[in-house]
Amino acid sequence: MLDEIAPYIRSTPYGPHRGQRTSIRPADPRVRRFRPLRAEARQAREALHSDITQAWSLPELAMKVHLSSKQLSRVFVAAYGKPLLHT
Repeated sequence: MLDEIAPYIRSTPYGPHRGQRTSIRPADPRVRRFRPLRAEARQAREALHSDITQAWSLPELAMKVHLSSKQLSRVFVAAYGKPLLHT
C-alpha cells in the first residue's frame, strides 16, 4: 500500500520555525539525542540527594548551582527529561 501512496507524498523544503516547539512534553530518554550532562544539572541532582530532608525551593537550588531559575529548569529537563521542582 505504501508503494502506491509514496509517489504522491510531498514534503515542504522548510522546517519548523525557530520559535516553534517540536513537542509540548519532553521526549522519553531513549528517543532524545545524546547530550553530555551539564555540570549544573548534576550539581542540582546531588544537592537534592545529599539532603533529602531539606525543602528545596527552585530559587535556592538555582543560586546553589549559579544559574537562573528558568535556566536551571531548562537544563534539568534537557538532562533528565523531567521537571526539577513544582514550585
